[in-house]
Amino acid sequence: MRDIGIDVIEPKGEWDGDSNCPFYGSLRVRGQIIEGTVSRVGMLQTIVVERQHTRHMKKFERIE
Repeated sequence: MRDIGIDVIEPKGEWDGDSNCPFYGSLRVRGQIIEGTVSRVGMLQTIVVERQHTRHMKKFERIE
């Protein structure tokens, strides 16, 4: 198992043969790390993550 450079819980099981695994395979972890709730499981190896954030709308002078 290799160090991917971020503080996450490492998997405890054996490698399942997926080459896109950042711990055992060749996938590099880069970009943003987002926190949220998994709302839907989409296509193969795809999920939808819901995040809570506020946005100020200047035109209507409100926050949504």
